[in-house]
Order: sequence, then structure tokens, then C-alpha cells
Amino acid sequence: MHRHSRRFISGIRKPEEIQSYTLSRGTVGRKVFKKSWSHLEPRYPVNTQERFHRAAVERVFHPSIVENVRVSEDGKRDTLEWRMWFETNALDQAQSTVRADFKQLSPWHDIPLGFMDGNNQLYFNYVNEISHGGRAKMECATKEAWNPIKQDVKKGALRYFKYGDLPFNYGFIPQTYEDPHDSSAFLDDRNTSLGGDDDPVDVVELSDPAECALAQGQIVAVKVLAVLGLIDEGEVDWKIVGLRADHPHIADINSIEDANRVLGRNVGDIIVDWFENYKVPDGKGKNTFSHNAEYQSAETAVKVIEETHRQWYNLMMGGIRDHDLSLTSVTHKYLVAQGVTSVNELDELPRIEYPRLLNWRPRPLQKFQTVDHCEEDYEIREPSPDQERK
Repeated sequence: MHRHSRRFISGIRKPEEIQSYTLSRGTVGRKVFKKSWSHLEPRYPVNTQERFHRAAVERVFHPSIVENVRVSEDGKRDTLEWRMWFETNALDQAQSTVRADFKQLSPWHDIPLGFMDGNNQLYFNYVNEISHGGRAKMECATKEAWNPIKQDVKKGALRYFKYGDLPFNYGFIPQTYEDPHDSSAFLDDRNTSLGGDDDPVDVVELSDPAECALAQGQIVAVKVLAVLGLIDEGEVDWKIVGLRADHPHIADINSIEDANRVLGRNVGDIIVDWFENYKVPDGKGKNTFSHNAEYQSAETAVKVIEETHRQWYNLMMGGIRDHDLSLTSVTHKYLVAQGVTSVNELDELPRIEYPRLLNWRPRPLQKFQTVDHCEEDYEIREPSPDQERK
């Protein structure tokens, strides 16, 4: 290539006079380049998926971003106005001033999907919406800018669980989406025509609050154990069952059966009972399940998560246009700025590649953990009080 480049700059022939030339490729053959300097220009991705794959989004938020997230609350609890917002404290004072638009985060779009540790164990990030024992029905506000957590509303009234205290932690995996226009490949034959519930994929987290309580808004890595296919008012609403990575018995629990045995209670039956009956006190019938309420394996659960991640990917790229969801996030800003979104039908989505954190270790378990609140007083360059380094 350098030999041909010297010909162009020697003054003998002007670049615009060169219509084509050949570049030797050894035994592979000869490749023809046209239009003067085109061989020196970068090769641009050929389709939207490749453009997304080559975009620098992963450089916006490293997987360790979850260790530098804090929350703030607006309004009073138990009101229609209450919101919980997310932001990063990873920026120093100068960056916070210059890049204020990158300080706020969407817990749905900006928190990474997951990662693999040095032992090839796959973990997914989990955002805790409702802590064990809660009654207020909280959710990610998917239609509001920056997707804060809010209390769900039905016919103008705040929603509360009437079936009893929630017997587990409940939240979602970020960067996932259950598309109502797409049917899951992992349903049984009776439910193949049903679409998703228009939300991120839900997670049931099994920690006992007496041992390790999770605060609302807290983000932790979870190990996936199983998946349950809830059919809720004609929509598929997958329930991923997981356990936080720093649980003292995490190495011994790889399935629902393991969880029943090691945790000393039948968590499988507890979960099915709750989702089958929690709407009955509101005058509705019992919910049904795919696969006769049988749990599918951890391997299938990962496939469901990856399926919903691809649907989220499609949403962010512009492949799903008939929706009223908010994509406001740092991630979407970068995608738009890099020109990788599209209004055209998207091609087959690429294989998911998880970042690898070779030296990642779960933090020592704390009996009571809290998320960082913006009003707490600490140096922004230093770890927050509940994130102090060993």
C-alpha cells in the first residue's frame, strides 16, 4: 500500500486522475480500488447491526459503573409525584460541570446487561425495584425520560399488593425488553402467539432480608437459577429467578432445587403461588403459566434474557417504531450522535458478547446495605460510605 501511496504523492499523477488501481493480496488475489484515495479511507460498517457493534457505547459505561451509581428521590413517598432517579458519581468535579448531561443515568438503558468473571461465571446486573416484604407496587417508569422508579398507578390510584407482603426481592435486568409485537421462542406450544408485556424482563431475587437486605434502587450482580413463564392478561411476562453474587451460599446454588434445599424453604412453590394469586384480592382471576408452571433451567433463562436483550437492542436502534417508551439515556445519545440508529428494518441481530472482568470478586456481604443518596456528604473522588474498598 505504501508503494502505491508514493505514486499518488509524487507529482506525476494527480489523485483525481486515478480511476482505479490494484493492490496485491498475495495468494488471496487482487483487490480493485476505485475513486482515487478510497483505499486510504476507513471501511465503514455495511449495516446497522455492524455499526452498533463497532460503536463506542461500551466505552461510555464500563461494567463496573454499577459501583458508582447513586439515587435521589423527588416528592413524598406514597404519592403520585414520588420518583427515584439514578446518576453516576464516577465523574470528578470538573467532569460533572463540563459533562453534566452524562451524569444522569437511565437504570433501564445505561446500566450494562452483565459480565463474566475470571472463572467464566456469567452474572447479570439486577436493579431492585421492591425490597422483600414491600407492599407498594413499584416499577421502572419506561414512558418517562430517564426511566426513574415510581409507584404503579391503576385508574388514578396508587397500587399496593393486597395478597400480602412480597416474599422476595423484585426488580429487572437492564437493557432488556419484552416486545409485545414479538413472540418468545421459549414458550410452550399453547402460548406461541403471545407477545411480551412491554417492559424490561423481571427478576425474583431470593435473598433473605434477615441475612442480606437489599435497598430499593440498589444494583447488584445476580446468578441466574431458572425462569418461570407467567401469562398475565394475555401477555408473556417472564420471571427470571436469581440470587445475588455475594450470597454466602452462592457456590452451592445453581437451580431452583438447590435453592429449596440450601435456603431451607420451598422458594419454587412460594414464587408460583404469589404470581398465580396476587391479583385475586383485586377481583381478578388466577394467572396461568407456560409449561404448566414448571421452572425452566438456568440455561434457558439465559437464552430468554439474551432474547429480550436483542429486543431491547432493536428498540434502541429504531427497529421498533410503534411504541410510546422513553429512550432518553446517555446510551441513546451516543447511538444517535454516532449515526447508528435507523428507521429501516433491521437485519439479524449479532451474537451477544459479554465483557470479562478477570479480577472481579463479590464484595463482602453486609447485613444491611443501602444505595448512595445524593444528599450524602462525601468526596466525589472517594468511594461512597457503603462502597469503601477493602
